[in-house]
Amino acid sequence: MAKKKNAEKVEKVEKEEVVEETNEEVEKAERKEAEEEFFDKKKKNKKEKEEKSIFYRVTNFILWFVLIAWMCICLYDLYKVRSNKEPMFCIAKHTEKYKDGTVDSCTGLGYKVYRYKRKCYNAVEYVPFFFGDKTLDMDTCPNK
Repeated sequence: MAKKKNAEKVEKVEKEEVVEETNEEVEKAERKEAEEEFFDKKKKNKKEKEEKSIFYRVTNFILWFVLIAWMCICLYDLYKVRSNKEPMFCIAKHTEKYKDGTVDSCTGLGYKVYRYKRKCYNAVEYVPFFFGDKTLDMDTCPNK
């Protein structure tokens, strides 16, 4: 009977070892699957980033090109105005008549050029588009 108990214990131990080995094998297989999923996701994300980056690169290039072109236009017209010439990129021209002279305004691409030809104020201004006629605010200049 003692031999039978020893034989049963050996069988139980062997079964536990087999169960432990199979558990380890299952864990290894699960790790491999998890790693494969991780690397698949990583590859997928990389492809998506590459696709996005092409779109963003093109968009970025176009925006920078437009910005630099606009700056060149503004600087070119500023140079022409400082040389007492008419701006090249004038979208709308307007002349305002007053009792003592006129104010010529030219609206460009984000800027305005005012040529004041009045007795109280004679100058040329290159200002942002949201600035108005300076002589309207002056107390020394008669308005209309």
